[in-house]
Amino acid sequence: MARKMITFLGTSPYNSCIYFYGDKEWETSFVQTALINIFGPFDEVIVFVTKAARTKNWEKLYHSAQNQCPGCSIRAEDIDDGKSVDEIWASFNSLLSCIDEKDEVVFDITHSFRSIPVLALASLQYLRSLKDVRLSGIYYGAWEARETDDRGDGGESVSRAPIFDLMPFIDLMDWSRCIAEFSNYGESGSLKELLDKETGQVTKKLRNRLNTFIRSLAAVQNDIATCRGKLIYRGLNLDQL
Repeated sequence: MARKMITFLGTSPYNSCIYFYGDKEWETSFVQTALINIFGPFDEVIVFVTKAARTKNWEKLYHSAQNQCPGCSIRAEDIDDGKSVDEIWASFNSLLSCIDEKDEVVFDITHSFRSIPVLALASLQYLRSLKDVRLSGIYYGAWEARETDDRGDGGESVSRAPIFDLMPFIDLMDWSRCIAEFSNYGESGSLKELLDKETGQVTKKLRNRLNTFIRSLAAVQNDIATCRGKLIYRGLNLDQL
């Protein structure tokens, strides 16, 4: 079990930028070093590279990581260009092979290309279901949303780009799955787990109402699943719901 960052490297000539997330920031030409410093430490950083990306940018990124992130364990993993379905499947399998059971994973999709965002989402669902992998973050360094910052000391201006947290979209996928389970099978266990995690972010009044709702929902489901005719007929749990 390890904490890993999965990231991708392209072929662009990356320019220096201040990447920021909340009140944390890091100036670098490679968003990966910013993410390592802001969200690290990581036991391992795995960079997926095509042949062209390895040739153009891997050595630069590696040396940048060694200089800006002392002690960081970073390595490149070769993938195909994704020019055929077979190559896409090969990239998918390469990604899966780098993650072990119960790992904690942070995904960086800043420099993902072509089919990679779809592969990332598919692999995330697969790994969470079959290897009990915990996803603790999925981030995007939004270079296109950068603003120019005047240092105010007579030096050159520098670009500032936000880092977007895309975890809410993963949460949305989880909510959709749980709602489908309830709609199709009347199963509320997964919904309860999500509500238990989310209620810490709402007011005490709403939290109490949500807790009452999910307890009542579970009670009604249990009455029906175990054929408790008297309880169903009296309708007390249903009335509470």
